[in-house]
Amino acid sequence: VCLVYVKDLTKDANAKPVKISDRAPKPGDKVYNLAAPMGIAGPNMVPIIEGRFNGNMQGEAFYSLPAYPGSSGSMIVNNRGKLMVHSVFIQFPVMTMATKHDKLKQFIEQNVKKYILYKKMTQDLQLKDIFKI
Repeated sequence: VCLVYVKDLTKDANAKPVKISDRAPKPGDKVYNLAAPMGIAGPNMVPIIEGRFNGNMQGEAFYSLPAYPGSSGSMIVNNRGKLMVHSVFIQFPVMTMATKHDKLKQFIEQNVKKYILYKKMTQDLQLKDIFKI
């Protein structure tokens, strides 16, 4: 999983962030993947693929969703539009593999706290202080 902060990513005042689900999916839960593997989509076109959560195995979460290289990192959302993240399991292209829900939430929470601390420290520290002799 990679967490990236991009200042002013969207200037659209109507854009809303996708929230992370409060609960982990249960086997059989319907999910949707928003992806454009290998660039098959054109401008303003995002394929929406429907699938199911299969369960957890060996520390990973598995979904019945077709995937192909280029789909990695695309969103998997539940039927309430809450986020889960996925990667592609290349050896079996009709199955995707993702970080388990609890690990994803923990990763995001820890890194958001680190970012907030970093932001506060850099705001308090002036560049002239760093190079003071």
